[in-house]
Amino acid sequence: MDQEEINKRDREWLANVYRGDTDPQLTVRSIVLGMLLGALMSFSNLYVGLKIGWGLGVAITSSILAFGIMSILRSIGVAKTDFTALENNTMASCASAAGYMSSAGLVSAIPALDMMIRENPALEHLRMSNLSMMLWLGAISVLGVVMAVPLKRQLINIEQLKFPSGVAAAETLKSMYSKGGDAILRARALVYSSLFGAAIKFATEAKTAPPEDIAGANAFSRALHWSMSWKTWTAPEILSPAIMLKGYPLASYSIGLAPSSLMLAAGAIIGLKIGVSLLLGSTLNYLVFAPWLVDHGVFERVVAGVAEMTPAAIKARHHIPVRVSPGHPPALYAAMRGNWSVWPGTALMVTAGLLSFAFKWRMVLRAFSGLGTRLRAMVGKGDANAEPADETAKKLASIEVPASWFVTGFVFAGVATVLLQNTLFGIKWWIGIGAVLLTFLLSIVAARATGETDITPIGAMGKITQLMFGGFAPTQPAVNLMTANVTAGAASHAADLLTDLKTGYLLGGSPRKQFIAQLFGVFAGSLACVPVYRIFARPEHLGTVVPAPAAVTWKSIAELLTKGFDALPMFAKEAMIAGAILGAVLATLEEFAPKSKKYLPSSTGLGIALVIDFKDSFAMFLGAVIAWTFAKRRADLDERYTVAVSSGVIAGESLMGVALALLTAVFHTFAT
Repeated sequence: MDQEEINKRDREWLANVYRGDTDPQLTVRSIVLGMLLGALMSFSNLYVGLKIGWGLGVAITSSILAFGIMSILRSIGVAKTDFTALENNTMASCASAAGYMSSAGLVSAIPALDMMIRENPALEHLRMSNLSMMLWLGAISVLGVVMAVPLKRQLINIEQLKFPSGVAAAETLKSMYSKGGDAILRARALVYSSLFGAAIKFATEAKTAPPEDIAGANAFSRALHWSMSWKTWTAPEILSPAIMLKGYPLASYSIGLAPSSLMLAAGAIIGLKIGVSLLLGSTLNYLVFAPWLVDHGVFERVVAGVAEMTPAAIKARHHIPVRVSPGHPPALYAAMRGNWSVWPGTALMVTAGLLSFAFKWRMVLRAFSGLGTRLRAMVGKGDANAEPADETAKKLASIEVPASWFVTGFVFAGVATVLLQNTLFGIKWWIGIGAVLLTFLLSIVAARATGETDITPIGAMGKITQLMFGGFAPTQPAVNLMTANVTAGAASHAADLLTDLKTGYLLGGSPRKQFIAQLFGVFAGSLACVPVYRIFARPEHLGTVVPAPAAVTWKSIAELLTKGFDALPMFAKEAMIAGAILGAVLATLEEFAPKSKKYLPSSTGLGIALVIDFKDSFAMFLGAVIAWTFAKRRADLDERYTVAVSSGVIAGESLMGVALALLTAVFHTFAT
């Protein structure tokens, strides 16, 4: 596309689409609501990410909630004016920046580091304080937000990449503001399903303390226990038939159903293909590999005390303790996924991800095409915004993010990131600078991948950095782990902002105002997430009570790069080779035999199945089947309610899980 066509398109957009000068957009209420909803969504994404390794969409859910909330406030006279579509979009930009804070490392590198410190006390000096964690997350996220600035005009204005999630959010907002009644129904469905999810979580997991804990408690803790004393029933950890396999009941292998509405709802969102892949991977892992490993005595060497943890002990986790019966079977599945199957699972996902990334080399080259011109134009050394439309160029300059903001943000966030890498983890300054520069390059690639496919290859981004920097300091796992945290976290936020900017472009909003909103969201997310992470992701529970599948994968690669293959348990090396071959085969078939793609299992689904419990995979499979069946029979209602209801259930159960964890922390803090 030549410059004349670009200028013509810009003039048409300014004349026919842009509404940033007439409709309210960056308002106090949009920012405050975005920060509040974003904080709540960040709790949910953190909880779900540590449970099953997935992140859930924030923009559309927060837009529906905001529309419903502001409609109610307007009807009762609290809000004096209507909440506009551009305000809602700005709110969603703020909320998504906060909601995706978990992707800045809270479900991957940081819990991986916590697990490594737990297993090796010599690394205790690397443990992050609450303040240092907030600064770390904030610096990485701001770095990612500013990375998006030079890419926006090239990828959205000029190339018009699709950014499917951004388009979906724009269509949702257009639909809500043209059919308000339908939007209110969706908002109500989301709220009611949130209450349902919270009620299910409370009914199945809230519990009272055993006598020995109460005996030593002070008055406040006894009062807290008394307020819960009516709650005498909790759901079992797993609903499993009393069938023996190789001398152990099926519950020992996690074969059964998890009494969790969250897993069903997550399955409804992830879809049938990934749901089937999860079931297939878990079936192989726990019904084929695990019994075989038991037969060959592998667990005697692998478990190292993990098998002594029983479902009763797991049940006690973060919530108010409950009386349990003795004699529960050993939790072989905790040892299985945490010490053995994580290796083939990691190999499968990493190989498939990197190979799929390599097959898109043309996309990688396109990611850098035009970037030099845009950067020169931003600093005033090019003519990308020159004739024939001086007024158009001036107008665009007034609504786009200024080049000075990009330069200032990149320098400050980059310097802060390098200093934090050195101060917190002992990473040499030149490695830290290399990580920031690599982040810029990989953010470009991640942004284009998101724009073209709606998939942000965060896993691949992190693994590339781990493999590149692991060789510089092979005895220091924090080097490859936390440099990868920088690249993956920043790339995630860059892609997120560009997705939001696509929505704003379609609605006629100001990119500058969305950029400001995202900075507020970063602040809210980093402030809100860290205390919740501390409560829920206790180091002693990571990888066991809290599966943290993404973190387990990151930790495995870090350990492999520092300890070598000789440290792997029996048969794990062979399993890794098999997993890598399977990942390569799946990625190759998807690339060169695209018609077979719909029949192939998902490499991500298979890999995740190897690092979470069978009961969770099975529940998500059931949720996917239920949603698929519902869509076939009632497509109209499926489009309107499935995502809203599922998101509500997930949010409700997640927030209740965090609340119960907080109650437990309060109980033990005040107990004497």
